[in-house]
Amino acid sequence: MQPTTDGLARSTLLRSVAAALGLSLAACGGAGSEQAGTGGRGSANDGGIAADAGLKAGASVEECRTPAGMRLCGTSVTCYEHGPDCECIGDAPGSDVRMSNAAAGYCGGLASEIAGGRHCGYCLDGDVCVRGFGIAGSMCVAEDLARVAWLNGLGHMFTYADGSPYNGVPIPSSEVCPPPDGDLELCGGECGGCSKPGFYCTGRSPIHPLGVCTSGSELLCTNRPDSKLLSINDANSGVTAARVCVRDCERLAATVPGGAACIDPQ
Repeated sequence: MQPTTDGLARSTLLRSVAAALGLSLAACGGAGSEQAGTGGRGSANDGGIAADAGLKAGASVEECRTPAGMRLCGTSVTCYEHGPDCECIGDAPGSDVRMSNAAAGYCGGLASEIAGGRHCGYCLDGDVCVRGFGIAGSMCVAEDLARVAWLNGLGHMFTYADGSPYNGVPIPSSEVCPPPDGDLELCGGECGGCSKPGFYCTGRSPIHPLGVCTSGSELLCTNRPDSKLLSINDANSGVTAARVCVRDCERLAATVPGGAACIDPQ
């Protein structure tokens, strides 16, 4: 999948993520929107269902539903019940097959649609990677979904965009925003996006408060014998995002908060 630039509006990204997961997004805030924990009515995209509709006894909206309206459900979690207010879709135990009334999954159906999203390896700033929930392969999702899943013991399904395991810690924003240095531009959070056309910001985590600007065209590095791949990935994650082709790699890697490594592209 071809990456897009940081010019992509966040609202567009959330709609893409929601469609990829088969979820419905509810509006947040405002007199006419659904407020978490109030049992108020949802937006038109959420089928007009109250935030607490289908919620299991003892569960809380705050720990089972993201501000965007993504709902956690399943027989193994104390969140939403499979039923008329929640078509609970997820993974069968030990299987990649999507099933209804899963052990752990998300509420689909209603106004939801199945469509393509961004695959892990091309996550935009602030997103995390999920494997599971009946999603084919691995997909980028909003950090809010990982937070809700982590509160329910399902954090192991997620990694940050640099490949490090998700541990419930919010992605921080760096207080220092260094200027571009040679081929390297650090980015993300309060430091903003990328200045080069066609580049996007990825890789932030609690370990890496700044991400790197990349075009996702790392293979082109093989055509530059004076360059290497600068990577801020977790070496054990299997995720290959957060890499950029740079010259003077060793010097630049030493300037990345949280650490980076240089990889020979040959």
